[in-house]
Amino acid sequence: MFRFESIPTNNERGVPLAVHKRRERNKLTRDDIPFGLKLFFCLLRCSLLTYRCGYAAFLAPCIRSKITSAIAIVFMNQVTNGGMQMKFPKPGFTVKGTFIDLKTPEKIDLNYIKWLWSDPNTMKEVGGPILLEPCMAVKWYEQMVFPGNGKDLYFLIFTKRGSPVGEVGFHRFDTEKKKAELNVKISAKNRGKGYGSEAVKMLLNIFFKEFHGEMISDPVALKNINGSKMLISLGFVQDKSISEHCLLYLSKKRYQLLLLRW
Repeated sequence: MFRFESIPTNNERGVPLAVHKRRERNKLTRDDIPFGLKLFFCLLRCSLLTYRCGYAAFLAPCIRSKITSAIAIVFMNQVTNGGMQMKFPKPGFTVKGTFIDLKTPEKIDLNYIKWLWSDPNTMKEVGGPILLEPCMAVKWYEQMVFPGNGKDLYFLIFTKRGSPVGEVGFHRFDTEKKKAELNVKISAKNRGKGYGSEAVKMLLNIFFKEFHGEMISDPVALKNINGSKMLISLGFVQDKSISEHCLLYLSKKRYQLLLLRW
């Protein structure tokens, strides 16, 4: 004679208890979703809702711009972290070199930047020391580093031991003409060690390959003889029609030829 036994079930939906427990274990919770992804979809949802209801009635223009900027920043970071085409990296992003590394500075690195700019021996050939006040430092960081203005790329140069030795980057990037101005500065006590040459080569690779640049130039001060010699040794060409400063430039075509020599 057969005897039937009841299977334990979840009282609410009549699902077998073993199946219910397995579903609970495999359920994706909110804590499992990355914070950046949750923030992105939250801001996107708010933006879409306010668009349907009418921007003017619910959000002031300044709030609308901040929401749009926040969405753009989150999306940009996700693309960068995903290994797609690199644009302006977020703080802490590092490019590995042979003897040095380039790192997008974090706010804690502002102390070194302020020291570098205020060091008389480092700055005497580029116009003299610059004293960066705390409020100005924060404003500069937000414009040049993060969230940035879409025209400037700034790196600090570190040795393999983690000691900062200078800065390198480009300014005023023209997205239409693909042109920018080079900036490189090595602290006085660390010059003559090849840090500047390698940093410029690494930056040129980023500028011409990642940003598809066409021309990069550097208006070097006339008294900055060592700086001019270093760039000329790397293949930069001087525009002798300008006498106010030593204007050095490098085109993409010349850069591609120099890669074989480097």
